[in-house]
Amino acid sequence: MADEKKSRHSWNPFSSHGRTSPQPPRPLSQGEPSSQGSAAPASSSSDPTKGPWQPEQHLQPPPSFQESQAYAAPPPPPTAAAAGSSSAAPVFRSQFACVTLNMFDRIRLINFPPDEVNAVRDVVTRVWPEGIKDVRPYGGATEIKCRGWPFSSGQFNGDDNSRRMILRIVNVLFDMGWVLQTTLDMSNKEYDKDALFFRRQSPPPPPCDWIIMSFDTYSKTKVIGDLPPELASGLMQVFQATGNLKRHEFAGDRLKIHLHGYPWAADGQATVATRMTIIRVLECMEAFGFSVYTSLDMTCGQEGRETDVMICCRQKGWVQGQPVWHR
Repeated sequence: MADEKKSRHSWNPFSSHGRTSPQPPRPLSQGEPSSQGSAAPASSSSDPTKGPWQPEQHLQPPPSFQESQAYAAPPPPPTAAAAGSSSAAPVFRSQFACVTLNMFDRIRLINFPPDEVNAVRDVVTRVWPEGIKDVRPYGGATEIKCRGWPFSSGQFNGDDNSRRMILRIVNVLFDMGWVLQTTLDMSNKEYDKDALFFRRQSPPPPPCDWIIMSFDTYSKTKVIGDLPPELASGLMQVFQATGNLKRHEFAGDRLKIHLHGYPWAADGQATVATRMTIIRVLECMEAFGFSVYTSLDMTCGQEGRETDVMICCRQKGWVQGQPVWHR
């Protein structure tokens, strides 16, 4: 008896004041007339719990927490015009663009808006000492032709200003919401370089500090950019621990390390030691908040004289103990 009483008074979340919802009618026996078909329609003021049973309207469940936070009240239904326009327009569409480094002296910007084109143009003017020779439309892209040869491997030690220019182009596009998706070598032409493909992100990610690391000749490495002294010291300790550190130069925004032997032209088992050195370099960078953003082939290298550069970044304001941002 107690169980029967308890079940009659069980709480129903879709009924008001905790009352149980009306019970459905019993099935009609064969030949029994339906009272619903012959009964007069109930007046709007009649009690729905009395008289002929009528289907109960299904109440909507309460909103989720996210919905209750997003809306103070249920949004009004869309008008016919709004419904028609929303069905025709896409809800979301990613926007991609590309930067290519062409020949020895040209940068092509593909599918970028004018503001981004102007920002990159300003970077080249400011960072590349020889400046811009020409800017012109090129097959749907914007081509910036530099004076001199920034992408030539004629300088066996690499061109620091060319690397600064590429680093700051990546930097300014990142600050405008263009996050690198991949670098891609998709050309079989001689002296080709990587293309950089970007995806637009809104809002833009937090600003970062940027560095670029190169592997020059057979035994030198350079790090250029927003290089904190503690990271420079840590990198020197890494190379010193391998027994390969010969000497170093640290001034301004550049660290140059000279190594014993030829680690960037290693043979046999020495190739394993070289890769282990790079692993220690990556561990050191992450200990100071930097992670790899991309690697890039940016020079028209000849046989045995072409290596990638490695671009790394760290969120501005990072302090020891905070998580490291990874793309």
